[in-house]
Amino acid sequence: MKGFDTHIHTTASDSACTVEQVVQLARPCLQGIAITDHDTVGALAEAERLSQKYAYPIIPGIELSTEINGQEAHILGYFIDIHNEPLLQKLQELQVIRQNRINEMLARLAEYDMPLSLDELNLDEGQSAGRPHIARAMVRKRYVRDEKEAFTKWLSDNSPCYVGKARLDSFEAIDLIKQAGGIPCIAHPGIDVPFSSVLQLIDYGLQGIEIYHPEHSSADEISFYNLAKEKGLIYLGGSDFHGTGDKYVGLKFTPMEQVEILYRTANRSI
Repeated sequence: MKGFDTHIHTTASDSACTVEQVVQLARPCLQGIAITDHDTVGALAEAERLSQKYAYPIIPGIELSTEINGQEAHILGYFIDIHNEPLLQKLQELQVIRQNRINEMLARLAEYDMPLSLDELNLDEGQSAGRPHIARAMVRKRYVRDEKEAFTKWLSDNSPCYVGKARLDSFEAIDLIKQAGGIPCIAHPGIDVPFSSVLQLIDYGLQGIEIYHPEHSSADEISFYNLAKEKGLIYLGGSDFHGTGDKYVGLKFTPMEQVEILYRTANRSI
């Protein structure tokens, strides 16, 4: 049994797998998981129910899309209070922005003779729409061969139908997580956020850093491990699982010694 996979998405945001499906994948190989959907806590009540049902640890988390110094940065929050009113209000604002972005991307696809309706994205009630939903719908309509082609040709940065999204200020995200009782950590810093910006976030109050991620190189892992040790940060690992592709549950994980520190920091027991 491995430690915890502390970076997992569900159908509450842009994954193809429900919380139940994620739990069934995780239980044979992991000692626990964290659910960290994009800009929503929609899966966390069900996660709590399943955690009790299976006596299996599931950390309530979130991944906030943010920006620092003009660069994208994703802030993970662990052990957040899913009923915290300021957090819920901000998430509602983000969902409106996210929906407007999806509508604009669908309009651009229609201009390229690839019409899609919101219904064709197969969203559950209250589900947060994202580009993977559009990519899967494009595959179903046979506009593209697979999701990779959908992103490469049409949906990725600088592609014809890409629409940028408004993001939270990274410092505001840290404040939101903390006032909701959570522990703010930086996700996959080797992918998007510059090292100098990571240092700024640490100085502001970041408490952890994801060093083990499928898209991190060995050099990234060493660099961020050394930074975590130097700054006294919790260091984490996660698969960034979305239910499709080659990022499977448990591909990367947080060692148990760090999971225990995460729990102690949140004044929780495993």
